[in-house]
Amino acid sequence: MRTLQRHGLKRTIVIPYNFLAPVPPTDAFPYPLLGLDFASWISQPYYLLSAEDTLDKIAVEELGPIAAAITDLVKTLAALDSRTIKAGREFRKLQT
Repeated sequence: MRTLQRHGLKRTIVIPYNFLAPVPPTDAFPYPLLGLDFASWISQPYYLLSAEDTLDKIAVEELGPIAAAITDLVKTLAALDSRTIKAGREFRKLQT
């Protein structure tokens, strides 16, 4: 959340992977079935993969902030050691 705020991503939200369906509606769908942790950055406008899906729909001004946010997230995750990641998994199990 802090990363999204820091980069001004006002149209981006964090939701649980199963908010829309039992598995994410993306190419990440098998990960929860396999018990793997993942992050899926998706955008599904109504016109996605249709004749209306043209280059003029790209929000060019958002590309830099989105790239910076993804970079920050990857750097943060890459810096975590396995004990921290395992502790996070155990914490999530306690919440369900």
